[in-house]
Amino acid sequence: MIKRLIAEVQPEIFLGLGWDYTKGIKVERIALNVMDSDFWGEIKPDNYGNTPHNQRIFERAPLALESTLPVDQIVQTLKNSGIFAFPSYFAGTHCCNTVMYSALYYSRRSKRIAGFVHIPPIPGMFENTPTMELEQEKKAIELVLQVCRTHFKS
Repeated sequence: MIKRLIAEVQPEIFLGLGWDYTKGIKVERIALNVMDSDFWGEIKPDNYGNTPHNQRIFERAPLALESTLPVDQIVQTLKNSGIFAFPSYFAGTHCCNTVMYSALYYSRRSKRIAGFVHIPPIPGMFENTPTMELEQEKKAIELVLQVCRTHFKS
């Protein structure tokens, strides 16, 4: 699906988004060529019921790909705006990582920048979990895109 979307839309910037049990905005640096549904000993299927275990996303591809987003600039901009943010070196091994790795893989021979940002759940999604208000998440994503646009044009 990522390959088809990138081919059809041909975006200058690919920004994947997903939620994670985090207390702030996580700007991912690394995507792994690994799919696994094991979350601390509990198998979590994807939306289609798939439960891969230690599988490659692409058979003959590098183990890891690095985000081409300006991660440090994004984190600093968010912090300067009062939004808790930090770089992350591990996008996991489930759906978010697969989206990030696929976008980087299909963007590697273009001028496109690509990467992934994890956001916290919004209030009411889960109990006893860090959350962030939806309006603050919207502001964060708008800032991320502004930084990416500036970086892309330079």
